[in-house]
Amino acid sequence: MRIPALALTLAFATPVVLSGCGPKTNLKREDKEQTLLDDSTRLYWEAYRWGDEERAGAFIEASGDRVLFKDWFIEHKDAHKIEEVIILQVVMTTELEEPEDGKLRHATAYVRTRGYSYPEQIVESERIEQRWYRTVQGWFVDWDREAALEEKPTE
Repeated sequence: MRIPALALTLAFATPVVLSGCGPKTNLKREDKEQTLLDDSTRLYWEAYRWGDEERAGAFIEASGDRVLFKDWFIEHKDAHKIEEVIILQVVMTTELEEPEDGKLRHATAYVRTRGYSYPEQIVESERIEQRWYRTVQGWFVDWDREAALEEKPTE
């Protein structure tokens, strides 16, 4: 009995193709997730750099916190001017097996800013370690409202 060459090729190729789909699909999904996180981080820091509290505030999930963030932001942008923001690295964790309070995974953004405070106008650099988290709606800044509200802008 003679088996056509195409049938042999398909018979031997199918297990290889099927076994390769899982990891490749997972890698593509992780790459897309990393790109979404990178884009979210970049958009947040661009808005922060240019003093756009509306756009920066979009990355605060809870509406009550978003209002407080915008108020805090307006207060601080009058006292500080950011000239440069460099996102050094953005690292995300693997997806959690069980969501924690709706959070599917976490990430850390390492950022360097350069700017000055009014009225001194002395150039200052700062390295920031910023926490992010993922929900089904997207990536959000893990904004510590208590710490931010205790902090007073330099007058």
